[in-house]
Amino acid sequence: MSERLAWMLCLAAGLVLVGLTILLGGVEGMRACDGGTALDPMIRFEWVRSVTDVQALFGDEPCRSTLAAAMDRANRIDIFAYIPTFTLFQLLAAWALRGAGRRIALTASVAAIVAALCDQAEDQILLAITAALPGEQGQIDLLFWLVRVKFALLAFAAACIGLLLVRARDATRWHGLAMIGAAAVALAGLAEPRLLTAGIGLAWAALLFAAVIRVLLFSSASVASSSPRT
Repeated sequence: MSERLAWMLCLAAGLVLVGLTILLGGVEGMRACDGGTALDPMIRFEWVRSVTDVQALFGDEPCRSTLAAAMDRANRIDIFAYIPTFTLFQLLAAWALRGAGRRIALTASVAAIVAALCDQAEDQILLAITAALPGEQGQIDLLFWLVRVKFALLAFAAACIGLLLVRARDATRWHGLAMIGAAAVALAGLAEPRLLTAGIGLAWAALLFAAVIRVLLFSSASVASSSPRT
């Protein structure tokens, strides 16, 4: 795969990721139990620490069944679409930037893949909990580690990709610095889910804009090379 094709596919994956994020934010039934934003219950579910936390999140009927069904829909979107897309988004960027450091690109790729596996395992636990609310403490204890390892690896992968952008020394090096900064915020926020998810989101946004610039640069170079000379 050429670098140009990798960036084009990375950009496409990033745009799909934006669409899926909007889709997840609009899952019907997520606001069944409180007036927060649609993503709030999803984040709270990932970060529960006890059976009591699960009971407090899902509440009583009719909220309980409505929210459980919404969580299941969101987690299936995550399993079959969101996780594969954000993993591909990172892998394509790492592949495209391998010339700036093959070992760093490989490290980023491995971190992204392991994070995706943790996320898949996490979703299976969440589905098991909603199937028999409020779940068991053993499930929640395992969830605790899967969620934190997943986000730590995603932040680490983002920092590696950001470093590759910086090492490439072109117009996207500032996006690389932004990714490193956002990844640092995410890692610093491992105890605070909102800060953590915001850091990951900002890092991916920076990568998406970097992909746009890279594709435009390749397009400009292609036009310039094909222009007739006088």
